[in-house]
Amino acid sequence: MPRPPDPIDGTKSIYAVFAYELRRQREARGLSQDGLAKELYMARSTIQAYEGQTHAPDEDFAKLADEYCGTGELFWLLWHHAQREHLGGWKAEFANVAEQDARQVWMYQTLVIPGLLQNEEYIRALYGAARLPPERVEAGVAERLQRQTLLGRENPPLLWILIHEAALRRLVGGPEVMVSQLEHLLQLMTLHHVALQIIPLTCGADLGGTAGGHIIWELPDRDLAYVEASTSCRLVRDTAEVKEARVLHERLRLEALPQSESCKLIMSIVESHK
Repeated sequence: MPRPPDPIDGTKSIYAVFAYELRRQREARGLSQDGLAKELYMARSTIQAYEGQTHAPDEDFAKLADEYCGTGELFWLLWHHAQREHLGGWKAEFANVAEQDARQVWMYQTLVIPGLLQNEEYIRALYGAARLPPERVEAGVAERLQRQTLLGRENPPLLWILIHEAALRRLVGGPEVMVSQLEHLLQLMTLHHVALQIIPLTCGADLGGTAGGHIIWELPDRDLAYVEASTSCRLVRDTAEVKEARVLHERLRLEALPQSESCKLIMSIVESHK
């Protein structure tokens, strides 16, 4: 007998409610995922991804689900409000899926080195500062290092990275850890698919200074953005909002040092710690 599907916790997020209701409506009609997919003229993997919450449904699917299930605008309303929902547990996992599928990635960070570029010592120092239990530290380190395997795969995404100088000068874990981390950045900058530029402290109040960092993914079928605020973060799917994030990134890049000058700045900070 096939293994019963994992239960869906509808309290986790609005998209979890969407997944819960989609499964409830499907099962009420006595349909398998394959059966519903045939009814809606789409692949079973699409229904599986929406119920499993590894991919987020789009507006067209929400409207189609309402029409087929006779639910008025229920699915569309859930989709609509989910666009402005702050990033929760499963959506963080979804962000990691987007990262693995991306063709290009644009990143901007102000206070810490981006996760994809952190070495193990730096990661441990960050988790240690959060005073987490040892088992959570080990799990977090392993997860982040696993994410970084995409940098060495056969067809890695192109990375366009902006880091504020403040993140380089912030003593995470002390001078030795920072020297190791900054030398790791210099090594990554030699990779053909990594373009890294530093926004210097001398640029003053940059455009992104009050908005936090961001990540933008170019995926095969759409673009997504992850936007940080002072107390939360949000996964952005709206095309216009993603475009705004791209424009902000390009404006920030105008304030950044060229890559050669960025290397020199990083090396000077390394020397200051020795």
